[in-house]
Amino acid sequence: MESLPGLYLKELARTAHTELRRIESHVEGVKAEWAEVFRTAPKTTQTAKVVDLRRKFESGPDVPHLTHLGDIPEIRASYAYGRYSVDKPSFAFSMAFDMLCKIKARESGGTTLSHEFGDLMTIPKIAVRTLSALRSDV
Repeated sequence: MESLPGLYLKELARTAHTELRRIESHVEGVKAEWAEVFRTAPKTTQTAKVVDLRRKFESGPDVPHLTHLGDIPEIRASYAYGRYSVDKPSFAFSMAFDMLCKIKARESGGTTLSHEFGDLMTIPKIAVRTLSALRSDV
């Protein structure tokens, strides 16, 4: 941290603390909106509103100093899970499912797979039918 240009350690700690509070405030604000969606919005519009809230959750806040020190999406996801998982774990998972899975995989010594890699591991139905037909001919 001392090697970061133009910043002193105490200033960095103070700024990081302020930016962490901004992340907490951002997550709490989105959580309040999320709860309101499920309290008042018709079922037909809830999914679209949650998608919009997920974009809002992922887009903020701007924390330039913390960006140098950590993975901001991971901090947001971790805070949402730690703060709300006891009473409402679906909030954290509906906002940051992929990130929470990556955190869990890393901490348990595992890994995650991308959709593209998973698709490569899938045998197309036409190939299965062809192989089955060839096997039955033998």
